[in-house]
Amino acid sequence: MSTTPSTRAPKQPQDHQQKTNTKPEPKPDGGFTFEANGKTYSLPVVGEDAAGKVPFKYTRQLVMNPDDNIAQMAQTFALLDAVGADPEAIAALESLPTEEAVEITGGWVGESRRSAG
Repeated sequence: MSTTPSTRAPKQPQDHQQKTNTKPEPKPDGGFTFEANGKTYSLPVVGEDAAGKVPFKYTRQLVMNPDDNIAQMAQTFALLDAVGADPEAIAALESLPTEEAVEITGGWVGESRRSAG
């Protein structure tokens, strides 16, 4: 029997939250849907011209540091604005835990690349 105290952090309120159904789903038109807080939201397709609408500072950060997760997230947020994503969908993403929001936006960008290819 060990007498060493546990180093595990105590559970926090967010640890007890029910995970939302965030499994992202592609739409036939190349757009994307996700569910958050019991409601379904849509993200538009990322057209070929979308990258050109993103402010250059985000593109530069990503090109200079392609493995930087923060640069990738900043580029994704700028892309949401560039494609005119519904403000309610963006607010829903912002209400989610980071891990879930990253899963959704990563799926959205990935699906848009597949649709465009």
